[in-house]
Amino acid sequence: MAIGQLRGELIAYSKIRDFTHVLKTYDLHLIPWGGTKLLILSMEYANGGSFRAWLEQHAGDPHVRRTKGVECFEHLCAGVKAAHDAGVVNGDVKPDNALFVDGVLKMADCSISAVVQSLATHQTAPVQPAECPLGIGTPRYMSPDHFNASCIDDLDVTGDIYSLGVIFFELLHAKGRPPFDGSYERLRYLHTTAPVPILPEATETQRRVVDRCLEKVSSKRYACVDELLQELMGCSSTSQDSQTEAAGVEDLWQNACQSIAEQRLEEAQHFCRQILVKSPHHENALALQEDLQMRFQQAQQLYSAANQGMGSASLEELVSLVSEAVEAFPNHPAGHVVQLRLEVKARQYRQTMENGLACARRDDWEGALSCFESVRQLNPGATEPENAIRFATHVLSQIHESRDSIDRAVESGDWNRAMELARRVDHYRDEVRPESARATGNGEGHET
Repeated sequence: MAIGQLRGELIAYSKIRDFTHVLKTYDLHLIPWGGTKLLILSMEYANGGSFRAWLEQHAGDPHVRRTKGVECFEHLCAGVKAAHDAGVVNGDVKPDNALFVDGVLKMADCSISAVVQSLATHQTAPVQPAECPLGIGTPRYMSPDHFNASCIDDLDVTGDIYSLGVIFFELLHAKGRPPFDGSYERLRYLHTTAPVPILPEATETQRRVVDRCLEKVSSKRYACVDELLQELMGCSSTSQDSQTEAAGVEDLWQNACQSIAEQRLEEAQHFCRQILVKSPHHENALALQEDLQMRFQQAQQLYSAANQGMGSASLEELVSLVSEAVEAFPNHPAGHVVQLRLEVKARQYRQTMENGLACARRDDWEGALSCFESVRQLNPGATEPENAIRFATHVLSQIHESRDSIDRAVESGDWNRAMELARRVDHYRDEVRPESARATGNGEGHET
């Protein structure tokens, strides 16, 4: 059954050890529901959209695609490499299957997706549309051997490397286009016979990487993703001797240390990845990469706690969480939204407190009390709003008691006492106006 096939894919997928740039798949559940069965595949939540959406967003900005986009491409290569190291051939590497998780690009496993698709149509084998005879793959990104293969087992890692070459070409192209496009038959013809279009805007190294990835004969492509990354980063073992290689690693390590000292942690992560491509067992880089990943996750948890506490925690607690997150990992991708929400909340707090004091200065103590109660909701547990509410409640109580006394004096015809009580009320209000500002902290709101 296809469900057994899917479990087999998950077992193979479980062999992956490095999920830094691979989307995690947790478990598979088949649950009875209304006379049928629901297939629930639990996976890591990708909250940043797909690399395809990123490419479309920056289609008109070649500079961003050739800078930030190339960094994303390195992440994509790292994800494909992690799968290959575990013996998993993806078979459908494309921007649509690369997803951002908190700013980190991760590769999704597509062989699993193919089996899920077959389950959706009650088939016992992967779906085989006319344009994908093997039931997996996307013609625009498929290698020549993929078009000609008779079964999925004929595909190997070089097919994924070809697909990476198509994506790299797309990143470098002035208008963000892949090397070949058109109908299935046209794509099959172009991928299997046509030369790779020239990329005049690319560097010599970049063109060399594209050309080798897109070799028609699989044996002429990079044998593994490591070779591709080495060529891309200009550190191919065929062009540098071991002494130059060691010097390059040391320079990268010094750059990583400098980035750490200046709190540019994302940049430090990038240098670590470059070091580990050149020297996979570099102890300092491995330790730093682990520490940075731990700090990244710590900041993620703190921002998540702050985000969840926006409606119940005090501003002091929220500021403490955000400050700790910033200290753990400055410029964390999750930080901007949470910091913006906190800033808006603090601004509302200050403005509402000022409105309450303005009401108090106008003798509108009912309005002041209403504002101070709103302030308490914005900053629960804080001393300032509690003091303000206590003071406004006391003033209103005194005024109401005096008014009741005046009403009783008027009802009894004691006009002199009524006038005396009214003067006392006016005098009391004059006295409490300046005192209200002192009692509520002079209206100074919380600073973030």
